[in-house]
Amino acid sequence: MPQSTRFTIVDTDDFQLDVEYNETFLILHLPRLRPTPGVIKALKVKLEELEEFAYASSWIMLFTAIHPDDKAMRKLMKIIGAEYTGTAEGLDVYRYEEER
Repeated sequence: MPQSTRFTIVDTDDFQLDVEYNETFLILHLPRLRPTPGVIKALKVKLEELEEFAYASSWIMLFTAIHPDDKAMRKLMKIIGAEYTGTAEGLDVYRYEEER
């Protein structure tokens, strides 16, 4: 796999959102999340901004991976409209793409 770069774009008491990317992918990481309605709304706004950035930067979709046993994260993926695409390295992979 090509070398990638990872950095934090949001770091609050409620959630941390990191981006990892290289020339072939853009992956979102949520190492910390307190899933309240307000936090989910803020996260959804940030995902929409990132999706627009990814599209403008020639990445077609955003992906995120979660631990298969993490029920809260699976619920979040459903709330934000992410689609399950399979597994990689023991994690469930989801694709997030806003309708255009």
